[in-house]
Amino acid sequence: MGLQQFIVQQFIKHLGKTAKQHGGFQTAVYSQSLEPVYSMISDAAMAEGICEASSARWVAEHAKGSSFFQWIHDKNGKIKRTAIVDLAAQQRAGEAKKSQDRASEEFLFGEGLIRRTNPLMKRSGREMVPTRSFAEGVGNVGINLPKAMTASRLITGYYVMIGIYGSSGAHSMAAYIGQDICFFDPNFGEYWFPDQANFVKWFHESFWLSYRIGGLDHHFHLREYAPKMKFVTQYGRINRVAMGGN
Repeated sequence: MGLQQFIVQQFIKHLGKTAKQHGGFQTAVYSQSLEPVYSMISDAAMAEGICEASSARWVAEHAKGSSFFQWIHDKNGKIKRTAIVDLAAQQRAGEAKKSQDRASEEFLFGEGLIRRTNPLMKRSGREMVPTRSFAEGVGNVGINLPKAMTASRLITGYYVMIGIYGSSGAHSMAAYIGQDICFFDPNFGEYWFPDQANFVKWFHESFWLSYRIGGLDHHFHLREYAPKMKFVTQYGRINRVAMGGN
């Protein structure tokens, strides 16, 4: 084990401990920086990681009432190489289109989730803005990012794809925001909090340290998703499909 992997392991333990101190807990230990995922990613020629694809898959599985971790592990509890290959292919699809955001949006749409827009009031009227972008000075992202994640006016639960950026590159994460919060980082695993206030405090005080030090503290953007709404197009049919599948 190299020094970097040792540091990641210790930080994951630290996050689990501090999550409990903030009323939540660590629901899954996982990292694309640790074995066996790290070697599998390298074999798939994705040395820079598969964070965007992993985050999108996490959202899709959570929305189905399943789990990213059920999807990625076999019946013996081992990481499936085929799952990593699938994630690497999804990540490369974004690179080919020169837009990871677009590739993830198409994937999530195929999984039954659609981008939620946010109204921006202007003098000329209301403009629908599909992506909320925030440019922050160094040192402010750790405070403002979790607040922005929980600031949506959507009444029902929703998902957030999170992008953070800085001098060392970019990284993707994801979260489910409801009365409770479930948060996933491909580098550090999954965490759950019973309310938004405890999550915001934990994120700023404990979680954000590694990315502030790692140079990803310049700005961020958020994309909100929710399950596509079912609507009745005519008597006995939902979304133009006959009820009961006939």
